[in-house]
Amino acid sequence: IPTSQLNRVIEKAVIRHSLPSPNGVYLRIYYSTHFETKPPRIALVMNRPRLLHFSYKRYLINFLRDNFNFEDN
Repeated sequence: IPTSQLNRVIEKAVIRHSLPSPNGVYLRIYYSTHFETKPPRIALVMNRPRLLHFSYKRYLINFLRDNFNFEDN
């Protein structure tokens, strides 16, 4: 997946469901990159990755599956 296309899809996901702000801390995704093919692995570069809740990670995974036709194992 080209980085520019992946970043547009991530941006669309964040617009649809904004990033959480635990305890008023602003989370921001700077960019994402696809670095492995089988299985597909995507890295998000962000300001505070440890504060990203598992449910939002799951939301992003499902959003990417829907947009890039990844199969669920």
